[in-house]
Amino acid sequence: MELVTLGGLKLDGADFVRVKPLLLLTYVALEGTRDRRHLAELFWPDAADPLNSLAAALKQLRRYAPGAVESNSARVSSAVGCDATTFLRAVEAGDQERALKLYQGPFLSSIYLPGWSAELEEWVYGTREFLAGRARNALVRSGEQVAANGRFEEAAKYGEAAYTLPGAPELEPEELTRVYTLLTAGDSPHLPRLRKDAQGYGIKFSFSHEAAREQLRRPLGGPSSGTPSQRLPTRGTSFIGRDIELAEIANQLEKPDCSLLTLTGPGGVGKSRLALRVAHDLSERYLDGVYFVPLEALGHASLVPSSIAGILGLSLQGSEDPFIQVTRYVGDKAMLLVLDNYEHLLESVTIVAQLLHVCPNLKLLVTSREHLNLEEEWVMPLEGLAVPTENLPPAEASYHDAVKLFAGRAKRARLSFELTLEELPHAVRICRQVRGLPLGIELAAAWVKMLSCQEIAQEIEHTTDFLTSTRRNVSERHKSIRAVFEGSWRLLTPKEQGLLRKLSVFSGGFKREAATEVAGATIPLL
Repeated sequence: MELVTLGGLKLDGADFVRVKPLLLLTYVALEGTRDRRHLAELFWPDAADPLNSLAAALKQLRRYAPGAVESNSARVSSAVGCDATTFLRAVEAGDQERALKLYQGPFLSSIYLPGWSAELEEWVYGTREFLAGRARNALVRSGEQVAANGRFEEAAKYGEAAYTLPGAPELEPEELTRVYTLLTAGDSPHLPRLRKDAQGYGIKFSFSHEAAREQLRRPLGGPSSGTPSQRLPTRGTSFIGRDIELAEIANQLEKPDCSLLTLTGPGGVGKSRLALRVAHDLSERYLDGVYFVPLEALGHASLVPSSIAGILGLSLQGSEDPFIQVTRYVGDKAMLLVLDNYEHLLESVTIVAQLLHVCPNLKLLVTSREHLNLEEEWVMPLEGLAVPTENLPPAEASYHDAVKLFAGRAKRARLSFELTLEELPHAVRICRQVRGLPLGIELAAAWVKMLSCQEIAQEIEHTTDFLTSTRRNVSERHKSIRAVFEGSWRLLTPKEQGLLRKLSVFSGGFKREAATEVAGATIPLL
């Protein structure tokens, strides 16, 4: 017997079609042996006796598919093969042909169980996207292999299949580039649509038909010169809005007297995403490059020079101070460095001033929840995205950045999602509830898999703890609105924390005079 899960759900070799027991068998086949109580609560969260419901499902499997499942009083495991597991082994072995033959369609396509738990639904959709992503990579690799032999039209067919693969998540920026190269080499009619998708990530393709073919003729994994934009990290979601801020930042950095610009704002407002988009947009303006230096993981500002050196590709030598080696390398180069997440390193912020003093043509774009308080600093505070005002006509409301972000992220969470006139007022309400905060909007939009926009708005009104993410590649500090608040709270001094506790009596903001009278707040502390 073997489970067939790619393109549907059935158990070959057995005359058994009950969906929930087969889904249970699929889960343990892919995830391995699991605890009975965990499975019971995962599959029957609303049952009066979940363990009893699990026992009934196991009994059905033993009766109609004998030998398919193994269990004892504590654990449950699968005793049958699964096409998804075989597919993954083929991918890992580099056997693209076998992998693509096994991939007959999206994982558990058309399977839905009314009343299943949020965790189980998340697992199904997450696994579907993961497997489709691996299939897409196999298609791209296959296309690159045939293109290396000069079969560009055939390569473009693989690229088109990868681009339109059902069940797959949005193309990552790096995948966009690879697929675009295949389609360009084979003159695919899908090119205009792919260019439009790429623009959403701030990527502008300019290489020609012949350049694409030349690139594909090189052995896979061969050396590449790389462009400034390729030295920058990418994000797995498109960038929406902030046109005014992008223009203002670009104009400010052009000014000779602005060598340090800090983007400030609360966690989740989009400082890092905006700074990265600026870096991509300006990558051709700086002769010696634009570099993005993530600082979130650093424990002390003394490590900043080493981090910059690593991003610049500079190998530090001997015991000489890393700061001296970095400044010697940068020298009078015309360069833009983006220092991302500086707020926890402010005790040694003089490193930034010293860097600017020694390197006259260096520009720094910094993101921080607090400004650096340096003489050289220009500050641009960021707020939430534009939210529609009350009673704005629906046609106009849908064009606001906050609403466009919600609609775009909701579409990623559920491909069938459309922001209808019926849903629009509730989407606007959600955007207002989170004050246009991009992180809050994205966390809310992820729930359209299970809830209507009206239900999401109602849940947010009840508690913002509802706004959490289960995605594996989201940093811990951005997994929930509460995590953002707690991260900002830890950055406050004891005096600032005490003041904020006193100010919590206000609702909807307050004036400075009232803060002084009620909480004894001074201007510097505010």
